Amino acid sequence: MEPSRLVVLAPRAGSHDSGQGSEPDEVSRWGRSRLGREPRLGPGLGLRLGLGLGLGLGLRLALGLWLGFGLGLSAKALFRTPLGNLGRCERRRDTDSKLLGPPSLREAWQSAACAARRRTSYDGPRAMDDLLLLILSSPSGAGKTTLARRLLAAFPDLTFSVSHTTRPPRPGEQDGRDYHFVDAERFDALVRAGRFAEWARVHGHRYGTSLAEIERARAERRAGIVFDVDYQGARQIKARLPHAVGVFILPPSMQELERRLRGRATDSPESIERRFRKAREEIEHYALFDYLVLNDAIDRAEAVLCGIVHAERARRSRLAGHAEALLGDVGL
Repeated sequence: MEPSRLVVLAPRAGSHDSGQGSEPDEVSRWGRSRLGREPRLGPGLGLRLGLGLGLGLGLRLALGLWLGFGLGLSAKALFRTPLGNLGRCERRRDTDSKLLGPPSLREAWQSAACAARRRTSYDGPRAMDDLLLLILSSPSGAGKTTLARRLLAAFPDLTFSVSHTTRPPRPGEQDGRDYHFVDAERFDALVRAGRFAEWARVHGHRYGTSLAEIERARAERRAGIVFDVDYQGARQIKARLPHAVGVFILPPSMQELERRLRGRATDSPESIERRFRKAREEIEHYALFDYLVLNDAIDRAEAVLCGIVHAERARRSRLAGHAEALLGDVGL
């Protein structure tokens, strides 16, 4: 067994142990730094880095708290402040300015509130928000006309919109009561003059709803007006008057619809066939409407339709003015 040997490495010439020569190399300097001698980063640079990071984080935190606080107050004011004072958005409660904080947030809320109060594209002389615009539509034979008459009898403060049509009168129909019967030339003149809220060609004839009917309902101080139109007319009315309420009457089955059509004594066999073929196309557009009423029994369908009128009359947007009056913001 060989004895252990101890190997001693002599320092290089010019190292610090030799007492002479130049500065230590990089390895030596790294080692001295690790031993706690002469750190390479001075205290001034470290202090500057620390202050920079601290200030950056502090500013971000302060900005986030300010935005969160402002948005929280805005939401609080939005949900606690009534949306009444319809049509008079320039008036505000004094507390709104205090709750909503910075002017930019306050102005944003006020703009949203005003937009909510003016949910209509009707450009006539008066706003339509408080007038119930009720659209009734259905395929021929589903009972729309019967239900409309029953609804008007149940709600005397509603009126029926008398449409214009180019078709000839049926037995028992009266001009000005059931329809305004006009020829094609007169109908074209009304279209060119922009007098219709909607018009469409249905079963070979043209039908149109005059904007004057809405003004008539207002002049008579009615609570609402009922439109008897097809799905094309319903689409046009809702596009121009978005707050209008659409109701589509459904038959219980296609077989029952055909039986009802053939039971009519007012239409020719060709007209009955055309209307029955058209029925499927009309039902396909049910999604345009807000409510669907199944007319499997006329009394039950009437009760559902009356319930829709009661529900629409109880909407917040229609009674917000009364609520604001109770709070003393506006007078009745």
